[in-house]
Amino acid sequence: ALLLAVTQGVLDELSLEQIPEFESRLRRRLEELPPPAVKSILARQPLSDDARHQLLELTRQIAAELSG
Repeated sequence: ALLLAVTQGVLDELSLEQIPEFESRLRRRLEELPPPAVKSILARQPLSDDARHQLLELTRQIAAELSG
């Protein structure tokens, strides 16, 4: 999940000091995603397009909270 956020530029606006808090919030909030997406993430399986989109939206929300 964190790697996807990094590769998609979600963390570009955050300082290095904010990354641990981002990761912590992401871990806590993964349960907000639909169960199939969470299962794929935790099993480190390929994500469906829907799950990928949902995960990216969640990471963008968290990044916005930290940067705003």
